[in-house]
Amino acid sequence: MFVVLLVMAPSSQELEPPANPGRFNSIPASSLFGYSSGIQTSSDFNRAYIEDIDKAPLLSALQVSKVVIVAGAQGLDKSGRISMLGRNSSDLTAVLAADIVGSSSCEIYSDVCGIYTSDPHLVNEAKLVQDISYATVSRMGRCGAKVLHHGAVEYASTRGIVISCKSLVPEIVGTQVGSVGEVATVVINRSAKRVTFGSSCEQQVALALLSALNITWITVDGDVGHSIYLSHDVEFAVTKFAQRGIKPLDISTRILVTEINTGKQKAREFQDLDAAVSYARRVHAALHPEEPGLAATL
Repeated sequence: MFVVLLVMAPSSQELEPPANPGRFNSIPASSLFGYSSGIQTSSDFNRAYIEDIDKAPLLSALQVSKVVIVAGAQGLDKSGRISMLGRNSSDLTAVLAADIVGSSSCEIYSDVCGIYTSDPHLVNEAKLVQDISYATVSRMGRCGAKVLHHGAVEYASTRGIVISCKSLVPEIVGTQVGSVGEVATVVINRSAKRVTFGSSCEQQVALALLSALNITWITVDGDVGHSIYLSHDVEFAVTKFAQRGIKPLDISTRILVTEINTGKQKAREFQDLDAAVSYARRVHAALHPEEPGLAATL
């Protein structure tokens, strides 16, 4: 199953309102998939890198149809095979499409109201944020928060594209992701992977590989062993470890609570969700003491 992205015609070709709003009106539409979208990638399995972008397919499609449906998370490698940009990377495709058509903004709609200072399903005191910076959202995503794909946020930051996270409920304001808005957040990741190595030497080799792959690792205060925590692209990292002959002693699932504040982060491991949530709520209360309404930028 692939998430589809709806690309509307530029403002010069805006859709006209229906003559009779009470009747269904058909709209000319076309579709682009990985083999035809113009996104050229590497051949890495399930985590391909973008190597080049051909704008012509999407721009040509918009000349023919006022609406183009683009399959998310797909590209094409040099051998002509469809490649995947990674787990939950449809956000990245949306930002790429916005860049191709020359838009300074990208609207992403979902069943959530926007980005919160923590997971609102676990931390009742979490605040909906109106404005938040690219850097903060990227760190949240890399620490395991189910917000925007970190690659989408990082690409948008290089192109100056503001991402608007909007709800399917029109009354909700939503969140703007842009160059301003440093907000303190608490991330609860229930599926972090703790990777333990046999020696500090092997750990350093693994860290160098992760750095080259642009995969963020997390360390926990007080951990005296040779362990790191991974919250994104875990399967890809483990595959690369095997290819390089790196053999971790153990890979296990842990609950990780990470405090992100003014560019710094502090993580703590838990094995019990209730304990993790209790700790996260205490940290959140310290970061946002009795703040009424929406979270204010720090």
